[in-house]
Amino acid sequence: MHIYDSLGNLKQVTKDQSITQELYEKGEILSKDDMRFHKKNNLICSRVGCEKKILTIEFQNISKDEINDMFLFTDGVTDCISDEVLLNIISNDDEFVSKQILNYVMTNDSYSKLFSNDYYDKIEAGKDNVSIIQKKIRRK
Repeated sequence: MHIYDSLGNLKQVTKDQSITQELYEKGEILSKDDMRFHKKNNLICSRVGCEKKILTIEFQNISKDEINDMFLFTDGVTDCISDEVLLNIISNDDEFVSKQILNYVMTNDSYSKLFSNDYYDKIEAGKDNVSIIQKKIRRK
């Protein structure tokens, strides 16, 4: 989940339970956006209903005073758009932000400048399921 805060910042407030997230946290993947291009970005570390181990649920409290918008994206969105482009679209304060994001990820291909066999050099638009939920925070 991402939030667009009252200061105009885009923050990811949940983290992916994936191999690439672990590699990023260890410093083996240097940039968060590079995680999108890693060939192991489809490998998950945790899932509901398929294993007997007890899942650890992560949560955090966020004050509604800090938030303008809250977004839930599937990886079909976040794999096809950089945080920089996402922030540019969201900061336009248009009522059709979700539609603009959807249009971008369905029509634009992403290219990486990484020169390693561990990474893809291109992510084709709409490569996976694409879902967006946006909640505008109204203040009284």
